[in-house]
Amino acid sequence: MFFHVQQLINEIIPDEPDPAAANALQEGLGGQFGEMRTMMQYLFQAMNFRGAAAKPYRDLIQGIGTEEISHVELIGTTIARLLDGSPRYQGKQEDPLDTPGAGGSIPLNLALSQGNIHHYLVGAQGALPVDSAGNPWSGSYVYNSGNLPLDLLYNLMLEATGRLQKCRMYEMTDNKTARSTIAYLIVRDQAHENGYAKALETLGVNWKSLLPIPKTNAEQFPEVKKLLDLGLQSKQYTFDLKGQSEAGRIYQGLSPSKDGTNLDASEQAPEGVPSVIAPERLEEFAPGLDPELLELIQATADMEMADIDAMFGPTTTKADKAPQANATTVSKPATAEFKDADGPDVPNLAKADEAPKANATADDKADTAEFKDADGPDVPNLAKADEAPKANATAEDKPATAEFKDADGPDVPNLAKADEAPKANATADDKADTAEFKDADGPDVPNLAKADEAPKANATADDKADTAEFKDADGPDVPNLAKADEAPKA
Repeated sequence: MFFHVQQLINEIIPDEPDPAAANALQEGLGGQFGEMRTMMQYLFQAMNFRGAAAKPYRDLIQGIGTEEISHVELIGTTIARLLDGSPRYQGKQEDPLDTPGAGGSIPLNLALSQGNIHHYLVGAQGALPVDSAGNPWSGSYVYNSGNLPLDLLYNLMLEATGRLQKCRMYEMTDNKTARSTIAYLIVRDQAHENGYAKALETLGVNWKSLLPIPKTNAEQFPEVKKLLDLGLQSKQYTFDLKGQSEAGRIYQGLSPSKDGTNLDASEQAPEGVPSVIAPERLEEFAPGLDPELLELIQATADMEMADIDAMFGPTTTKADKAPQANATTVSKPATAEFKDADGPDVPNLAKADEAPKANATADDKADTAEFKDADGPDVPNLAKADEAPKANATAEDKPATAEFKDADGPDVPNLAKADEAPKANATADDKADTAEFKDADGPDVPNLAKADEAPKANATADDKADTAEFKDADGPDVPNLAKADEAPKA
């Protein structure tokens, strides 16, 4: 399944409309080596992938293909912004559409002489699924042989050619809107080249002798250099909501670009920037809403929505991962799903600064208002009874919270099942002492359901039940037992 975040993957810098630059960018969108082609090629390769043992390669291709969906959105939005408002019509909303506005020309006059007339005639000043010559995008561009080395080689060639063309686009215009997107895509194309090159290296392919990455000297472009200095050419995102991607097994080590950087696949997605809906264009009749339609739209906008059951999110970029002190690329975060080797399971922390430090000792771990412990690590409330401290754990190893109070030992949460009562070989001081389970000289035992399941015959007088049904003058009261075999051991 695919999910959408209402953010653009990169910021588009505002500038004047430029329909000629918009048409140049159409090659990067709907051309043979454009973003629509990379998106479709990688997604088809991922869908048709075979061989479970090669899953890391599938995940790499799928992750890059998912990013390409965002690139289609980015470059398409950039084209629309380069077209929006051209040819600088300065008229007011109440002016006749066929009359020149103050300081401007007649609406859409520029469409007759610059760029692609279809941007105005067909697309209402928006992007089209075509190349810069107006040729429709074709599914015949997609290469999916089913042979992994061949597909990887073709993908590397595709990214290299796309980057070469974008470097040429950069030198066609100085429009800030166009260059902000072109520069970002140049750097991300290089990141994808690095990924496919590294994948080929793991298969023993000497790709450099077959297909060298073209030397475009793109670092001379200021907008590109700024992104290269941030290492964006050596980073690949997983775009994976459940942490199942294994692309990091491939995307690691020294960069094939030989720029001194290391490949990094540790991030789920970039932060992005807010996506803004474009304004109305009266001269295009877009969206063409008369007062009656606007009234209906407002009525819809005023309707209440049902609450969304967010099964897969929302997620954060980094905060939901616990520290990984000496973890490899495949190690998992310490959450409620992944056991901790030396203590209780700790659920996902909401904020990164609340996660225990990677090299901290038990006493050095996070101490917040929610997770308070006077003499050890802070541990949030445990969700399940089976996450209670182990019987052989020391007092220092067990969690201490306001809900689970014990005057002389670790706090133990309410036990969900009778068979989770304190073990027979535990000492009296190690066992739970709460308001519900009171015992003057021994372990507290939760309410048991049936009277005939009282302690066994060989129990001592002090161990037997002292309730309205089971009276003992000098020992602990034991409520009804739920199951006979779950009574405290002799």
